[in-house]
Formats: sequence, structure tokens, C-alpha cells
Amino acid sequence: ANPQGLFALMNIPTPIRGSLTGSIHLSRILEPGSRPGEPLWEGKGNLAAKEGRWGAIPFETLAIKYSCEKSGLDVEDFRIMQKDGSLIAQANTEQVHQENPLKMTAALKNFLAGESRLNGNFSMNGFYFTGPGERISGEIRSDGFEYNRVTAGVLKGTLELKRKILSLN
Repeated sequence: ANPQGLFALMNIPTPIRGSLTGSIHLSRILEPGSRPGEPLWEGKGNLAAKEGRWGAIPFETLAIKYSCEKSGLDVEDFRIMQKDGSLIAQANTEQVHQENPLKMTAALKNFLAGESRLNGNFSMNGFYFTGPGERISGEIRSDGFEYNRVTAGVLKGTLELKRKILSLN
């Protein structure tokens, strides 16, 4: 299957190519906050795309394993494997409150993004906000981030994903 079709169904057009396999079950309540204490998302899936490209990011394998249950949302494994590099990430949050604690980790090893090579471990502690203005925000940190073999040392900042726009400060 073509992964662009999956993103189009979610109303998130994205330039992604590859051969998609796996299973997906995902349901979403369209009016967040209309039923307090009820989960917004439910389902689980395991998807993989082979030999493709996501924007400026080439990959041999792009895979995600996730579960959405009343107890929370878990991205158990998200990975982009390249010929000489990788990005591996995990995330979890609750989903029944207006403000839900969110934790995310990522490890980049010789990861190619466009013309740049990235290395480092990242963590994010923040919140998944439900209801009107649904968004993700939090503090990110990396000890020993490396960009094109130049060590940047400790990096700190904030990340926000709101209305399909990612902001880093």
C-alpha cells in the first residue's frame, strides 16, 4: 500500500514514499472534552514502510508500533532505519484529563536528514492537552547533541505541536 493514502485519510498531506505493510486500528472522538474521563483515541497498530523517503529523510525501514487505550497512549516503538543511521523513539501519555503528563525519548545515530547528519539522545517532559486547542508541549533536552560532527553540548528548549505546526524554541 502507499503510505501517502494513510496520511491523506488523517487529513495530514505529507510527501512520503515506500511500500507500506502492517495493521492499523485507530478511532478518534471528534469533539474532545465532550465526555469527561473518556479516551479520545483507541486502537493499536503495527505499520512498516520499506525503501522510501519521508520529505528529505531517506529510509530503508520506517516502523511504528502503538496502542491507544483508556489508560493512555503509547508509541511503543517508532524507528527510521537508514543505510548508515537510525532514529528510534518512544512516547507515552494519559488521555482522559485536560492536561496529561507526556514523556518522550529519542536516539539518533548518524541520522541523515537532508544534507545533515545528526547524533544524540533526546528527552521530552511535557503535556498532552485535550479539549479545544488540543496540543502537545514540553521541555526538550539533549546532552551531547552532534550536528554534522560538530558537538553542540547540552541543548535545552521547548517544543509545541499545535494545529499541525511544530515549533521549537
